Amino acid sequence: AGINSEADRDSVEATCLELGASDFVVKPYNARSLKNRIKSLIRLRESTNILASLEKDSLTGLYTKDFFYHVVEEFLKMHPDENYAMWVTGIDGLKVINEEYGIVQGDDILRMLAAFRFEQEGFIYAGRIEGDKFAALVKESFIPFIFEITKTPNMGIDFSLASVVVKHGLYRIRPNSSLR
Repeated sequence: AGINSEADRDSVEATCLELGASDFVVKPYNARSLKNRIKSLIRLRESTNILASLEKDSLTGLYTKDFFYHVVEEFLKMHPDENYAMWVTGIDGLKVINEEYGIVQGDDILRMLAAFRFEQEGFIYAGRIEGDKFAALVKESFIPFIFEITKTPNMGIDFSLASVVVKHGLYRIRPNSSLR
């Protein structure tokens, strides 16, 4: 059954959009119009992928350095009277691990450390700020937990390699502090 009237066409259009379609084609279609719609969708998808790569680190899923600093600065502006801390974590000797065991093993270690950061309730934002360094904005009340977990070698994560050493730094952020 075809679409016989403008009202039928409007109804089909409304239903498609309500169901989540970003675009659709109704028969009979115009080949030139169809070609342009496809090109537009491809450009939109490419733009979305570019934006996603600027926001998220493809290996760890954490924020990229620039995006992390941006969201943290915006967050701190919105909460100017509260105290937070920046917890920086790095893997000592990742280059040696990559050379001895391979980049795949090194990447697995980075992903394990990143996954740990997502699992904790006190984290507000976490990002990969360099190849083997991560940062997390945490509530000040989370600091005792950080001290406790850093007492355990590698935060209790079993990396299956004796040569992995996780190091930490903690920086308190007071109102009107600068991150850069």
